[in-house]
Order: sequence, then structure tokens, then C-alpha cells
Amino acid sequence: FVMQLLVLWEKKLYLFGGLNRDIGWNNDVWVFDTETEKWSKLMTLGIRPSPRDKHSAVVWNDKIIVFGGFGPLCDSNEEEESEDEGDCAKFTWFNDTFIFDPSLCSWDAPKISLVNCPVPCAAHSATVFNDTMIVFWGKGL
Repeated sequence: FVMQLLVLWEKKLYLFGGLNRDIGWNNDVWVFDTETEKWSKLMTLGIRPSPRDKHSAVVWNDKIIVFGGFGPLCDSNEEEESEDEGDCAKFTWFNDTFIFDPSLCSWDAPKISLVNCPVPCAAHSATVFNDTMIVFWGKGL
């Protein structure tokens, strides 16, 4: 995997998305338990982000907030993968936001105003300060 993202929450490392040379972009969530030293793939609920890499994430109020990134334009919530590679042949930078609740193993896609929202970008950094997620620019449109 390249350009995936790891965040630490309650002694567990959560890995979301990334790019794999064998399978391409993905939107899987994996967790590494630092006490058992074992990886497991999570089955998640809710509206998950589309496959992407170069995104950012922060932990805030026991939730993992994912922002932006780069990847194919396709429906991430389809149950079966398409056999036609042309379905996802277009790529984009994202400026969407998703919230993952590790305690419920579920995603949410909140409606966020695009006023004062960062432009679509990838390969950026983010942090939380005083209950505000701050995004440091990377590559954008």
C-alpha cells in the first residue's frame, strides 16, 4: 500500500484507504491491535468514502475524521465491484468529509457547507486545534 493513512485510537491503529499496485485504490478499513499485534479487516456500516489515497485524518471526540484525497470517480457503496474497468476511469481530487466511529464501526457523511471549505486537495496534512480541524495544503485542482 502507498499513501494510506494510519491514526491511533485507544491502543489501536486504524488504516483507511490507500493505493495498492495489485488492486488499485481501496476504501477498506483495517485495524492493528497494538496489544495482540494482529491486523484485522473491519466490516463497516454507513456511507463510506470512495476509494482514495493521499487523504488526511484526525481523531476528534473519539471519532476519526477523514478529509479529501485523490482517487477514481465511482460509487464506493456498490455491493459488487464492476467488471468494466471503464466505470472508474476518471479521477479527481476530493474535498469531502467523512466521520468514522470506531466504537460502532460505522461511517457518516455529514452535510458540510462548502463556504470556507478547503478546495479539493490531496497529499495534505491535517491536525485538530481547539475543536477545529486545520488542513495544510497539498496538491489541488
